[in-house]
Amino acid sequence: MRKGESIGLGDLVRFQYVLFLDTEFTCWENSQRDSWPDPDFPAEILQIGIAVYDNTTKNTVSEYVSFVQPVLNRELSDYCKNLLRLSQQTIDQACSLPVIVTEIENYLLDYKPENSCLCSFGPDLIQISEDTTRQGLSDPFEQFAWLDLQSEASKVLSLVGELPERIDVRSALGLTESLHRHDALDDARDIKLILDPLHRVYSKTTF
Repeated sequence: MRKGESIGLGDLVRFQYVLFLDTEFTCWENSQRDSWPDPDFPAEILQIGIAVYDNTTKNTVSEYVSFVQPVLNRELSDYCKNLLRLSQQTIDQACSLPVIVTEIENYLLDYKPENSCLCSFGPDLIQISEDTTRQGLSDPFEQFAWLDLQSEASKVLSLVGELPERIDVRSALGLTESLHRHDALDDARDIKLILDPLHRVYSKTTF
């Protein structure tokens, strides 16, 4: 279970660094629609991307990306390979999750929960927690406060119904569709591009 608090757009001023994070997972045709309904075929991490933004200098200061080898379902579905534009060879040659967790823990040494928060579009942090728990690993992100931009966008833009997809939020903000979806680092960078105009809308409605 995550220990970091859930935060909103108004809380970002408390933090010097925002760690934009995106993950890609093993998937099948019905996975996202039905939230990975088969326990034998869970969402295992395939790629993690992080882009760190300095709220003081207004610059991206570092990035991290790595592929991850799954444990339960090592062979990717054709759907997954096509969606993520991944080859089986790339994943076969990737490091295991324990190795990647250690890498990330070392990477995060420069960013403390006291001055840094996480921002993702959707429940990436929950799925990371589930995957690390399955393998008996610590969650390297669990102490950090977390902004779920998908949930925030739904409230700020008054989008009714189910939580909006990224393309819906981009459209509502007048942004064109990203050309590099489903690459974890590019998608992490893209979250920053969504955050800026969304924060401007938020500021207009709260002041």
